[in-house]
Amino acid sequence: MLKKLAETAVSRESARDDSKVENRMRKVVVLFGLWSLLSLSHAQLTDTAEAEGEEEAVDLFTTPRTKLAAAASDFGFNLFRQLAARDPKASVFLSP
Repeated sequence: MLKKLAETAVSRESARDDSKVENRMRKVVVLFGLWSLLSLSHAQLTDTAEAEGEEEAVDLFTTPRTKLAAAASDFGFNLFRQLAARDPKASVFLSP
């Protein structure tokens, strides 16, 4: 009888310890989530504050590689338009 009571007390203590650990883990997860949200919002604020000045000039299609990429994209889109115009109900698939 005493043995059963002792086992019951020990199991209750271990259940309490488990619930305490679960509560701590929940708190840690919630705090980590809040920290990550705050750090992301802070990063957005600092990026926009720096970007409010003068806009950066983007030089597109100035290198041979970017010119070739633009020409290949134009060719693909033009080919797609022509193939799609032949039969509007047909599915058109182009592979790179």
